[in-house]
Amino acid sequence: MNREPHYRAYEAIAVLEEGKTPSDEKVAAIVAAVRQDPGCSVPLSRAWALFERESSRVPIDAFLLAGARYTAINQALGIPIEVLQAYHEYLFDTSVLENHLDAYCYVNDVRRYMDPNNALFLQTAITTGPEALQWLWSAGIKKRIRHAPTEVMELLMVEHLYKSLSTKHAPITSEVSKAGLEHSRAALQAATALQRLNPMEDQDALAELKLALAHEDRTISAQTEGAPRPEDILH
Repeated sequence: MNREPHYRAYEAIAVLEEGKTPSDEKVAAIVAAVRQDPGCSVPLSRAWALFERESSRVPIDAFLLAGARYTAINQALGIPIEVLQAYHEYLFDTSVLENHLDAYCYVNDVRRYMDPNNALFLQTAITTGPEALQWLWSAGIKKRIRHAPTEVMELLMVEHLYKSLSTKHAPITSEVSKAGLEHSRAALQAATALQRLNPMEDQDALAELKLALAHEDRTISAQTEGAPRPEDILH
């Protein structure tokens, strides 16, 4: 990532403050919109007003980072589609982010300079996807969203599966390992329910999941048992 998505907006600010020459037509268009020059783009002027405030900029950035469609953002935030298009094309060029890692690095860089709640929202956007953002931002959409039982159980199973696997590094007697055990149980419960709702083609799938989630409940404090066990030390 050689540039960050707001690079044209920052260049336009430099043009306005330092008298620099715009590097391209889009930067020149932004400058004209900010100055309200005759014939300037009205949607771009409105987009700039949204960009100037972090509280309005971050939600739009999050939806665009998540790959949401303009219609979905319009439904959630109420911003006209032509304004969203202008914002995306001129002020938040996501094409500079070549992959998901670029998006993660960008969010990790900018979150240090913003309100923690906004930073968390941006970070969540690159891990949850546009549907979750739509649900979060629009009460009307919440009423219309419907998920099949099998889809719900599969999402729960996958979430608890990876939360459990992410704790494998922790000492067996730790609270982190205890939390991993709870996630293991939740994943197995979801998998069992999912198999009842929609039997898996692979009859060994559930058994394989149990092996992947193999946890032994050894979360009793080592101090209550005397000397630490070798497996605790080597885990």
